[in-house]
Amino acid sequence: MANHNSAGPASKYLCERLFEELEKRLGLLTYEQGENKCSIKGAGSVFAWIASHAKEYGSINVWFYGDANDAMDFKKLTIYKRSSLAGEWKRYASSFHLRHKKQLPEAVELLSTISYPKSLKTSQ
Repeated sequence: MANHNSAGPASKYLCERLFEELEKRLGLLTYEQGENKCSIKGAGSVFAWIASHAKEYGSINVWFYGDANDAMDFKKLTIYKRSSLAGEWKRYASSFHLRHKKQLPEAVELLSTISYPKSLKTSQ
């Protein structure tokens, strides 16, 4: 896995497209490509971290604000519950892999309806 700059073109596409689709739905958002991960932030705190980008194939790992149990209805995404954490990362208790552009609508729906609203209740 790699950061955005050293990722393969398909992974870069998924990361950038996820942000574009979220911004179409939610309005003004901030997208940052960091040294090790990318972030998507709205009016509240960061609500999605793209923690890894594949080099060889199109895949990104998205850690989202919220609980895995709230996201189980999203059947096109495999939701992974994170083990216990402390501190700032505790808010991002769940993740999913985005492997194909056909999953984008469901990823956008999950982040828009679960993660983004929770982020508005806190600031970072």
